[in-house]
Amino acid sequence: MQWTCLAVRQLLYMLASFTALMKGMEPPIRADMLKFTNEPNATVYYIQNNNSSFLVPCEAAGNNGPLKTFWRNETVLNSRVVIKTTAKGLWFIHGVQRSGSPAVHRVGIFRCMARNTAGVVMSKKFELNFIRLQNISVNLSSPALFNNVVRLKCNVETNQPVTYTWFKDNIPLNAFRGGRLDVLSSGVLRIRDYKISDNGNYSCRAENAYKAVTSRGVKVDGQSASKTSIHIYPGRIIKTVVGRPLVIECIQNSPLKSSVTWSKVTAQSTRTLVNGSGFANLIFDSVQKSDAAKYRCLATNGEEETVLVSVGAPPSFTSRLPATAKQKEGGKLVLTCNVNGTPTPLVTWYKDGRALAKNSRIHFYGNGLEHKLVVKNVLAYDKGVYQCEIENEYGSSIDHTVVNIIDKMDPPHEVQGHALSPTMVNITWKIPPGYRTVYFVVHVLDYVMRSDFQRVTDDNATHLIVKHLRPYADYLISVQLYADQRSRGVSNTSRVRTLGTKPSGPPNEMKLTSYSTGTLDVTWLPPFIERRRGKIISYEIEYFTASESKRNNLTVTKKFYSTTLRNLVEGAKYTVKVAARTKEGLGPFSEKVSCVISRTSAGPVIPAPSINIRSVNTSILFSVTSPPNVDVKEYKLTYRFLKDYLGGKKEEIIKGRAFDYELKIGLNLEYVITVVVFGFGVRNARPAIKVVATKNVPENVNPAMFNKSNGTPGMNISCEPILNSTAIALRWEQTPTRYVPEFEVKYYVYGVEARQVKTISTNYFNVTLYGVLPGNTYGVEIKTIFRNHPVSGLLDSKYCTVPEKKPETPPSRISCNVIGSKVVVSWREPTKPNGRIRQYHVVWLGAKNEALKIEFKREEPATIFTEIKPLSCEMSNVKRDSKFVVNISAENSAGQSPWGRCIVDTTKIPTVPTKKKEPNGATTGDIKKGIIIGCIISVLLLFILITFVCWSGRRRHKKRSQLRENGIPYRSHYPDTVSTEASELSTKQHHQIVKKYIDEETSKESDRGVGMTPKSSRLYLDSDKMPFLPRAANQDGSVDTSCDSQDSGVQGLGSKFSPAQVTLKDPDKTPLRSEEDCDAETIF
Repeated sequence: MQWTCLAVRQLLYMLASFTALMKGMEPPIRADMLKFTNEPNATVYYIQNNNSSFLVPCEAAGNNGPLKTFWRNETVLNSRVVIKTTAKGLWFIHGVQRSGSPAVHRVGIFRCMARNTAGVVMSKKFELNFIRLQNISVNLSSPALFNNVVRLKCNVETNQPVTYTWFKDNIPLNAFRGGRLDVLSSGVLRIRDYKISDNGNYSCRAENAYKAVTSRGVKVDGQSASKTSIHIYPGRIIKTVVGRPLVIECIQNSPLKSSVTWSKVTAQSTRTLVNGSGFANLIFDSVQKSDAAKYRCLATNGEEETVLVSVGAPPSFTSRLPATAKQKEGGKLVLTCNVNGTPTPLVTWYKDGRALAKNSRIHFYGNGLEHKLVVKNVLAYDKGVYQCEIENEYGSSIDHTVVNIIDKMDPPHEVQGHALSPTMVNITWKIPPGYRTVYFVVHVLDYVMRSDFQRVTDDNATHLIVKHLRPYADYLISVQLYADQRSRGVSNTSRVRTLGTKPSGPPNEMKLTSYSTGTLDVTWLPPFIERRRGKIISYEIEYFTASESKRNNLTVTKKFYSTTLRNLVEGAKYTVKVAARTKEGLGPFSEKVSCVISRTSAGPVIPAPSINIRSVNTSILFSVTSPPNVDVKEYKLTYRFLKDYLGGKKEEIIKGRAFDYELKIGLNLEYVITVVVFGFGVRNARPAIKVVATKNVPENVNPAMFNKSNGTPGMNISCEPILNSTAIALRWEQTPTRYVPEFEVKYYVYGVEARQVKTISTNYFNVTLYGVLPGNTYGVEIKTIFRNHPVSGLLDSKYCTVPEKKPETPPSRISCNVIGSKVVVSWREPTKPNGRIRQYHVVWLGAKNEALKIEFKREEPATIFTEIKPLSCEMSNVKRDSKFVVNISAENSAGQSPWGRCIVDTTKIPTVPTKKKEPNGATTGDIKKGIIIGCIISVLLLFILITFVCWSGRRRHKKRSQLRENGIPYRSHYPDTVSTEASELSTKQHHQIVKKYIDEETSKESDRGVGMTPKSSRLYLDSDKMPFLPRAANQDGSVDTSCDSQDSGVQGLGSKFSPAQVTLKDPDKTPLRSEEDCDAETIF
């Protein structure tokens, strides 16, 4: 699915490029986007001494390729941090561990980074700080004078906004804005018209969302004013930032209240802003840049103070960079960054997260508010994400653009091919102007066989001679130019045909048929495409008999694939062979085929039908017309493709006198079409044979013809084991000295179910596969990827076998065990077999101190990837009462492994007489074991039999006891005693016994027996519980237990039994009947 999406995307891009070129425009570029959609605040606060993890939001988005997010530290860290990058931001794992002084509250400055195929983009800087709220105190910031304004300042060290609460003598003050007691946002308690009742101890409390601190109390005693003075708060020089609130206080300390006026002083005039009695506040809800000026506070007694207010502004962009920008290779890239801010921001340019430095190609220009980045002679690697960062003391900001470089596409000109011989062509072209050093990749495609290959030229070459081609074959040629290790375009495709020669193969499938006396029909098919080697102009037929010294020849033109030999000798055996001819000569003859000429006519023969054929694109349309004066029954259509073999045979039976047919064929495949007519009453028919294909080879073919879907290209992969069979050197075609395409090489061990595929990417025409194992066959697949070419995805494969080496290690896990009088040696495969182990050699010391040897061959040679099973062998001829060594070695086709060994101790082997062998090969011990097992089975069967007999007797005894309790003497219920026993019972006794033994629960419909009627199934008589019930006896004395259509459905009652068969002693009693309408005949 992934490859399909990429192919569709590439096709759309090619279509857009073609449309733009037709309009005289530049080909469009893919707009690679990359930006941050969520950035952290400029300052991030963290609770001190809290080890819990926390997330700093930081999310990026892009539309091309996988997106990777990471981070970067911009300063020296004052604390230990562990950061994990996620798609949502940065996770600070286990919090932030303080490593510096407790007085240091700043952790560091960080950035979020993101990368995809477009480049690398940075977020704005953010500072991570510990939350600080400490060292609180209170001081009197103005004199405590009666009838004047008194200010008390709450000083606290904090880096976050806090809320202030004031206390007098530990009692909260009711202060509100505009009242006599007023608390400013800066933490100042302002008391108007200070009175003696305001004397006391004052303290304050500061709190935020995480903490609250309270100061110590400060005693304030008021005094009477003795002189006049003016005070300005917070100072005479004030710096603030645009957008922040600002309050400037002007307080006159005087025994008598007087008027105070604020005015703004400019070069042109002085404008009064606000006035008040004894004090006046100059309030700015949101400071603007125009508020930067000189302000004067003037009292009626002539005293005055001036304040200089300067307003700063964080940096900002007055115009943004475009989201994407593009520039041709070799052109000039200009990016403009218009900024604003007070003071003037500092501008830094970045590319893919790295600060740019000035050099011969890169220049920076700026006049304070407009800054430009100029890149001259743009190169391919200038593609990426460019960012403009502005910063001053009040903040920073960053803007970015994605720059795409349009490759300079100028392919070679006037590409031509010239045939030099049947296997060699010369390809020429012209180098376009404007390049210094270039090289070329020549793509050659066999149009018929659909195999392609590439050749790499030397620098600045203008021709290339290609060898080892097929004679008289069409080749499509395109030349790709490379400069600065990048593709600069592919030329148009041109066609060249090699020279012809005589055929190298004979015609195919020659057949002989003699329909009438003195004639012989010959049919054949042309040689395979690879073996024609030229344009066939005719066929030569040679025929003769064994008695003729002269051979007869017949020439048939090319368009016919059948002929009839006439005036032949009846009954003679003729031998025929056929050969194809080109203008360069006659090819080899086919194999001889013999046929005896018929002495009699085989009857009428239907001539071949007429076939009119024309090709339309990749379809063949043909119309078939029947021969004249033939009563056509049906046609038999057969077609096969002809390439380097005959295949894809299909047959169809078509009714009617004539028909039209469309055959969809593959590109460059010849099809052999055979049509035979079948008539009514006529058995013999001559076939019509046609060989058709697409007529014309296109002069200009889209480069997509190199795609695998149109044929498998041949890359001529070669593999060679190196480094003592521990690596494979792969090569395909020619090793270039420069980067041409990219290759993806996949390899795996062939024949292993759990296939582990490894992948290597390379820019060269060769690669070395390390870590291969000797003795294994590796499947290799090489995919060609052209990054800057619409052709991509070429695939070829090969199997490479690594020769075996001698096993490096001896067999593993060797153990020698003494079992009775035998020694059993077991082992496993060597850990490094270096191939398939063929056999093992086991050597030990015999009873007469002679060296004995066993060669243990493996029936199924194992590889190191198959399941390793333990191996073992027995040694009977061993030396007794001694200790000796058993040596084991493994062998493969390359040699033997080192010897492994184990020690055998035979001093404890008991002397046991040799077991006698029985005629069937079993030993006496085996027979004893069989007897013991048979005895055990016999005892078990006897126990089961005794248990069954005891159970049966107990069951019969129980039945007798039940009958005695009911006053019924026990009698046998065999057939010969049924009538007598039944007659001794009275009707009353019958009623009592039947009621006792009827199970009323069986009257349910679910308990009916097979064949029971609704009436008879209401009562069920258990014959096992009622042994007195009679069973019908046959004439031979046997009891009939079968059921027929007259049965009641109760198993165990004879179908021939009826009340007449029972003679009751008491004639007063009537036959037994059920209380629920159950007929007596149904029961008895």
